[in-house]
Amino acid sequence: MRSIFFLFVMALCACAAEPRDPADGCRADADCNPAGMEGRFCRVNGECGCLDDSGCGDREYCNTLGSCQPMSGCRSNEDCIEGEICDVALSECFEVSGDACRQDSHCRTGQICGPQQFCVQACRGDGDCGLYALCTEEGFCDDNLQCREDQMSRCGFGDRCLGGACVPNAGPNCRPCNPQLGDGDCTRGSDVAICLLYDLDDPDHRAPGGGQARGYCGEFCREDSDCPNGMGCGEVGLVDSSDECQTAADCAAGKPCMRGEGEVRGYCGCATDADCSAFSTASRCSQLVGRCGGPGLGGLRVPFLGPCQSDQDCEPVRCNEGGQCVVARNCGIDEGVMCSSF
Repeated sequence: MRSIFFLFVMALCACAAEPRDPADGCRADADCNPAGMEGRFCRVNGECGCLDDSGCGDREYCNTLGSCQPMSGCRSNEDCIEGEICDVALSECFEVSGDACRQDSHCRTGQICGPQQFCVQACRGDGDCGLYALCTEEGFCDDNLQCREDQMSRCGFGDRCLGGACVPNAGPNCRPCNPQLGDGDCTRGSDVAICLLYDLDDPDHRAPGGGQARGYCGEFCREDSDCPNGMGCGEVGLVDSSDECQTAADCAAGKPCMRGEGEVRGYCGCATDADCSAFSTASRCSQLVGRCGGPGLGGLRVPFLGPCQSDQDCEPVRCNEGGQCVVARNCGIDEGVMCSSF
């Protein structure tokens, strides 16, 4: 009976044992994390190590070897005492006094850290300004500057950036037109544009009643900023609507059959610049109307393109890498955008 009582007491003693002091070594991770501490573990040699900074004391950090060591300098404001902030570039804490600074992030919106280490009213980029302001070329935030020509996305769909302000597109861009009737719907007064085709197999772009696919007008351009938001400046592709195909076998030797993804039919493209000779009038200046283009070979309709005074003002027709005859540049709707969105 005595031996049974002795074993029972020993079991009670083992369960009630105090946690080991980490300084005395460890047998389990719990020995290294007294009083709810976290971020420490027990090594195989019986010594405690750290997993991250939470396993270290104040002004210490966990190094790559898993040991805590004193911190020199700072890595964030949390490493500094109250009333100081961290200069992360120099890893130094410094006292905050008025508009004192070490870097731009220490300053208010619309300010940067000046050469005397004081915040000044200026900007280096749009990120230094408020939500509805932009940084001017002179280096100051302007609340009245809505957009820049290289930031068309700040304007609404169909708007253009002119003189720092977003203005509605007043030109022929996205005006409905009938591709079978030429560019008359796109050329009114001083407007100069051509009638472009929507995706032929997109049901959203079909004319009411399932007729001929509708078209839209696109102005001539040199870069994206010449077009309203939702449109981009790209090359004008020319196709012979009578030269339809389903496979390359339907086209002359070497010419590809240009079909969009999922499309059943397409048009024969080109393999060399010589294959685009039927559209050669696009590279000539029509003195009668003062624009490049005009009727092509064999009665092929070639649209009137940009204004010109001589053939030198017209771009040559060429076969691009995609196997399509292209010339000039015009505004076309971006992928996934419809003119009805404007």
